[in-house]
Amino acid sequence: MVNSDSYVIQLHRKELALTDDYAAQLKSTIQELESEVDSLERQIAVFEAICRNLHRTLAIPKRALATCRAVLSPIHRLPQELLVAVFQHCITPDYDNASLGDDMRWVLLRVCRSWKRVLEGMPTMWTNLVISPDTRSMTQALELYLLFSAQHPLWVTIHEDEDKLQFRDNWCPAFWEALSSTTHRWERLQIRCESTPVDDIIMHLMPLELPILEEVYVDTGTSDADPGEPSGQERSWFRHAPRLRRVMLYFAGERSYAWYPPSLTHMCSRLEGDGSALEYALSFPNLQELSFAHEDYIMPLRSLRHNGLTYLCASNDTLRYLTLPSLKCLAMADDGPHSPGSWAEDMTTFIHRSKCRLTNLRLLASSILHVKHTYTELLPLLAPTLEMLSLVSDGPSHSDAEKIIRSLTRTESSPGCLPHLKHLGVFLHSQHVKEYPDCANSFVDTLTAALISLRDEHLANQWDAPLLMQVTVNSQNDPLVTKMRMSCLDSLFSRGLEVAYGRDRAIGDRTLTLDWNTTWYDTIRK
Repeated sequence: MVNSDSYVIQLHRKELALTDDYAAQLKSTIQELESEVDSLERQIAVFEAICRNLHRTLAIPKRALATCRAVLSPIHRLPQELLVAVFQHCITPDYDNASLGDDMRWVLLRVCRSWKRVLEGMPTMWTNLVISPDTRSMTQALELYLLFSAQHPLWVTIHEDEDKLQFRDNWCPAFWEALSSTTHRWERLQIRCESTPVDDIIMHLMPLELPILEEVYVDTGTSDADPGEPSGQERSWFRHAPRLRRVMLYFAGERSYAWYPPSLTHMCSRLEGDGSALEYALSFPNLQELSFAHEDYIMPLRSLRHNGLTYLCASNDTLRYLTLPSLKCLAMADDGPHSPGSWAEDMTTFIHRSKCRLTNLRLLASSILHVKHTYTELLPLLAPTLEMLSLVSDGPSHSDAEKIIRSLTRTESSPGCLPHLKHLGVFLHSQHVKEYPDCANSFVDTLTAALISLRDEHLANQWDAPLLMQVTVNSQNDPLVTKMRMSCLDSLFSRGLEVAYGRDRAIGDRTLTLDWNTTWYDTIRK
């Protein structure tokens, strides 16, 4: 056997011809090498197959390991009480107009198995139902939603926006039949529609069986949304709901109060003409809350008294005719061409006449702040009892609002004009920030000083006064609120002050009546 390259090279150099023996030896060598190569290639193929099988086998425990680690991940091991807080934060509130198919609950169900199990096992997380127009058939989604809510009472919102999809564009009988089958569980109903007549929506819910209904809010947004609507005396949709207490039927220009049930305790209505609606409202002996969306009298009214009313939203045009000894919360607005110049004097007279002890005052019209009597006479009169104050201000009235805020400041020599203040609301029109930058900056500085002083424990102990517990401002997206956060809100929040942010929307003089269903917070209902 030739086992050396040098031997072959030596033969080549000597130019010797290979003999038959040498040729036979080379052929034998070639065959042996080919056999060895074939054997090694076969072994390699076998090992490659074994490796592939091993990789496939390895993938199985890897997937199992990843699943086990995912189960042990902190986000999937949160206790149920923390998951409830997460769900409540993520779920869209009922004033949002998202359609049922876009509800955040469906997203939360898909996070993981543990989240799905907890959310499906919490019926109370499925009791706030928002219905908006949708091109899709949402019947199955609605049935599943209602299934998860078990037999708990429902809060139902039927919402339609202007210039968007309308209910009348896609009536689905099966959907509305499924919805109407639950009316016996409705505890609260809101209907807000711009184009679809209220009558059409109600007709798809008939017959109405409302044994536990407590609250109803109906607002069409426009008085001509339903040109063919019947007169008020013919409507009795909610009149016989035995537990109905809180009602706003703001969808007809005349005699909307004719549909209120005798059990009523909370009412939002219009006041027009001779004021008969005001007299009618005060005829309910158990009435606790009264809010007016419009006040336009053609003649003076007679004096009226109610001994049980505790919440009122009205202008001074109405206030001057009333005596309300139990009143605790008052929201003052100023509508129409009437001058606000005398409102503070009228309110002062009203307080002396009623001998009421106000704890909550909301000044909803910025024009009211221009009246000097507000911070020189009225607020000192309210000082012994007032705990909550809310202000609405535009650019021109920032300086007047600033005077009121400055008067609240607590110092070594003064407890402030409202020493018992616990809640402060400040709502500024953001469109005026660029027009009045100096006023806005000055206002923020004044508010910062006031809030810091009202959270000072040393000053609170000195004057035996409570610390400010909460401040409410515009939306976090508001540029002026951004200044406030940088100046003081974020730091005070870290030290215990509760900071609440309003919705990202324009502020109107009728903030209370626009959001009447969420303005006066009932801690028991909440």
